[in-house]
Formats: sequence, structure tokens, C-alpha cells
Amino acid sequence: MGALGVGEVLAGLSLQTSVEILTLYPVFLMLIPGLMDLRGDVYGSFGYRLTTALHIGETEPRILSKYNLYNVLISYSVTIIASIIIALLAYIISASLDLSSPDLLTLLFISLASSTIIYLILTPVTTFSIILLFKTGRDPTDFVATIVTGVGDALTPFTFITVSSLFQALSPSSEAIIVASLSTIAIVSVLIVWRTGGLRTLLENTASSVAASFGSSLGGLSLATRTAILARLPLILGSLPAFNALIGAGMGVLGNSLNVKLHLGVENSLHKYVDDSKTIAIATFIAVLVSMLIVSGLTLTSIQSVGISVLIIGLSFPVLFLISSLLTFYLTQVSFKMGWNPDNLVFPLMTTFVDLNGPLIVSSVASFFV
Repeated sequence: MGALGVGEVLAGLSLQTSVEILTLYPVFLMLIPGLMDLRGDVYGSFGYRLTTALHIGETEPRILSKYNLYNVLISYSVTIIASIIIALLAYIISASLDLSSPDLLTLLFISLASSTIIYLILTPVTTFSIILLFKTGRDPTDFVATIVTGVGDALTPFTFITVSSLFQALSPSSEAIIVASLSTIAIVSVLIVWRTGGLRTLLENTASSVAASFGSSLGGLSLATRTAILARLPLILGSLPAFNALIGAGMGVLGNSLNVKLHLGVENSLHKYVDDSKTIAIATFIAVLVSMLIVSGLTLTSIQSVGISVLIIGLSFPVLFLISSLLTFYLTQVSFKMGWNPDNLVFPLMTTFVDLNGPLIVSSVASFFV
């Protein structure tokens, strides 16, 4: 959780200090949440596939292996395919709502280039770390969930903003060459994966990643249509990564804890669940406030702006946490009774739900104060 908190602080700093370009091109406010969610979807699956393969003896704990090669190709293919789809959807939505946006080629360039840069960073970090942990007798599972999300969330806004600052310096032909080159590599990767029998894994990961990322992008839409609020209270934008990620992580803790109780046959009533939720809610809210205050201190935000922003987050938090925790309870109960594994279903659904509704609730509350 510490790494996750640091990652969200860095993400918040990147967003708050880039509020001018984000309000100039509101479509970026849709793309960034979707791409942040995509990092968890792609590298979470990437890391868990490798972790499972190591545990069941499907591959050996070494870097240069055939399994790692195919795993890397699958992840790159999913990254590029999902990034293209998210950029296309964001462009269509922004055009239909008359939101300011660069042209489609530029959006594709920014989306694919920033995704590839992060891929080149996170892939070796994730692979080396999992293999090292496994060799030393530790379970890499906790690393995958925490580090991948924290590092991915920290890198995505910074990389996206950095790449987006380049598009005015590049000619359309240069952007087209880069987009075509990265897409061609993805196509070759898909063909290799298909020939080796891994197409089903690629399709499953692509479908879930696109669905989850698009849900997060729709959450950013509520911010894109309310740029006046962000211009006056940039700390709200800087607080959202921690707000969404920490509540989503809280739902993961609650869902997994309840799932264990269901498997063990111990008490799992709503009353007991509510008691457990209170502790998680307090810890999560404190973590959100700490992250928020760190961002405000590093960006020298005025005391008045900090006070209003804390009030907005303080009113938004219990609404989102209450709704999310109740949904987590019933989704876990229902999926368990249906014979499904709640760990595979509840956490992805709830993180997407939080990413979708967090910005909507925060921006709606903020509209009463700005």
C-alpha cells in the first residue's frame, strides 16, 4: 500500500501541474484514466500469468525463456490494441460533445507512444522482480497487485503529458510513421502468439482490458465536461488518482476477506461486514487525505483551495465508499453462490466502478462550491 500511495501522489502531481493542457484539450481527461486502468489490466494479468506458471511448474524462474517471450508478446499486443480502441472512442465521444481535441492521428500517436514507453519500463521491472521474489522463496502475488498499479499510475500521466507536449513539434508524417511502426509490431506479435496457440489468452485479456479501460475513460468524461472546476481547483484533479486507487484497493481487501470467510464457512453477515468496512473506510480516508495534503504541499496550493478541496473530497468519500462496499458485498456473495471465484470477478469490476463513478461524484459535489 505504501508503494501504491507514492504512485498516486506522483500521478496527482503530474495531473495538477498540467492542468492548463488538460483543460485546453479535455479529451486528455478521458484518455488518461483509461490508460491508467489499462496498465493494471495488462501488467496485472502479465504478472499473474507468470506467477501462476512458476507455481505450477509451467516455466522456470529465469528471464530468457520461451514462456516469457510469449507473455511479453501477448502484453504488447493487448497494450497497442486497447490503446488504439480507447483513443478512437475518446475521439468519437469528444467530437460528438464538441470537446476540444487534437486530430485523430495525434491522439493515436500520443496513446501508442506513451503506452509503448511504459511497456518498455514496466515489462522488465515486473519480470525481473517476480522471478527474483520467486527464487528467494517469496510469493510474488502481493507485488503484482501493489507495485504494478502504483508504478503504472505514477508513470502514465507523466509519460502521457510529456509525449503530448511533443505533438506540436512533430509533423503529421512523423506521427503517422510512428503509429504505423508500433501497430505493425503489434500485428506481428499477434501472429506469433496465434501460431503458438496463445490467441485465446490474448483475446480474453484484450476484451477485459478494453471494457475496464473504457469504463474508466467514461469516468474522465465527467471531468472533461467540467474543466472550469479544474481550472479553479486544480487540487481536485491532483487528488483523484489517490481517491480512486485507494478506494478500489479497499474494495479488493473487503472482497477478498469476505471470499475467504465464505470458503471457510465462518460468519459473513452484512452486520459483520459493515463492522469490517468501518476500519477499512477510516484507514482509506486517512490515506487519501495524506496523499492529498502531500500533493498540495509540493505544489504550494493556497490554504483556501486546500480547505475547499478537502471539504469536497470529505463529502464525496462516504458516498462512493458506501455504495462501493455494498456492491462488493453482494457481488461477492452472489458470485460465490453461482460457483464462480469472486477474486477473479469482484476486484476488476469494482475498480472499474470506482474509476467510473469517483470523478462523477467528486465533480458533482464540487459544482456546488465553484
